[in-house]
Amino acid sequence: GSEMCIRDRPKTALKMAVISTTAATGSETNASSVLSNDVTHEKRSFFCDASRATYTFMDPSLLYTLPKFQRSCTVVDIFSHTHERYCAQHGENKIADECSEGNMRVLLEEGPKFIKQADDYQAASEIMFAGSHAYLTCGTGGAFDWATHNLAHEISGHYPQFTHAATITSLWPAWAQYVCDSNIPRFAQMARKVFGIQEADDQKAAKMCIDATIKFFSDCGMPTSIQELMNKNISEEEIDALVESCTFHGRRASIGALKKLDKQDMKNIYVMANQ
Repeated sequence: GSEMCIRDRPKTALKMAVISTTAATGSETNASSVLSNDVTHEKRSFFCDASRATYTFMDPSLLYTLPKFQRSCTVVDIFSHTHERYCAQHGENKIADECSEGNMRVLLEEGPKFIKQADDYQAASEIMFAGSHAYLTCGTGGAFDWATHNLAHEISGHYPQFTHAATITSLWPAWAQYVCDSNIPRFAQMARKVFGIQEADDQKAAKMCIDATIKFFSDCGMPTSIQELMNKNISEEEIDALVESCTFHGRRASIGALKKLDKQDMKNIYVMANQ
């Protein structure tokens, strides 16, 4: 994790020109990357401003060769990146909220078109820009959550045959249901602004938001539980190994911003997602 290696963070790096051949991570605009250790099964985020791209060339037609599954992964991954910045406990502001809500609405509208037809230039353009936009203005001023990403990184680290976006969607429903009561108005606002749900009661609207998001992931062809991801349930021992790694073997006490999740919370979410 970045908090563990600040002293070793490089101050300079070779200048890079990036030609995007996929969309989702926003690497063309941000300073973040993910490193995997195939021996320890660890996936760790790394943030270094020196590694930002100097130039980026973005041509939507380069996305045409992505297989359908990867197009699905692209759409839901961008949605999750936007949502991780949107679902924070404090620090929200209206401009950032509008940016996030707009980004998610575009993904709902254009995502299915992009998944269905690889060479739909307009849809590919919208998706490519949404991937960058998630990192440019969405969530500005807030404390980003990233709990789902942290939990998902452990699954794709321990089971590398499962791609990142699929591990995100397999955990998101359990995470959302687990943390929703910590900020019901946030999920209710998303229900109304993103999904157009007309429900005055915040509690009901929040549940409808979670249900609508799960349906969106499923409609994109993505799994929404560990069982659906792996076609089996994992054991308690496997869950304990995921939790131990997610705590950085005791060096990280909690994850998340919307709700601080400790070691027991992490296990509870894995157990819920495993049912």
